[in-house]
Amino acid sequence: MAIDLKFGDVVIVPHKLRRTGEQRRGEMSSPWWKIWEVKPFPRGPRTGILIGFRTLSNGTIWYGGEDGTVYTPREYINAALVALDARTKPVLVLLDDVKNEIEIPQA
Repeated sequence: MAIDLKFGDVVIVPHKLRRTGEQRRGEMSSPWWKIWEVKPFPRGPRTGILIGFRTLSNGTIWYGGEDGTVYTPREYINAALVALDARTKPVLVLLDDVKNEIEIPQA
């Protein structure tokens, strides 16, 4: 379904992606995980316009002090960039969850 999407399509999206961080092992020496998590819209699915595609990553961050910070991607995610209206920032949505609003019958 997502392969049929193109720039400017009117789509329905059930959620948006939000970037969060967490420390999984509970030790100060363990890495922080930067992950994308699904956040449903409070009033149900929204209609928007597809404006692009993005490849996102979940991964770990090691804080190395004077040596700098190192981010290592561990997983890649395909996402769609969708504008919900003219006054708010576009949202990222899992590509598999984006649906065309108008279904065109196959001949």
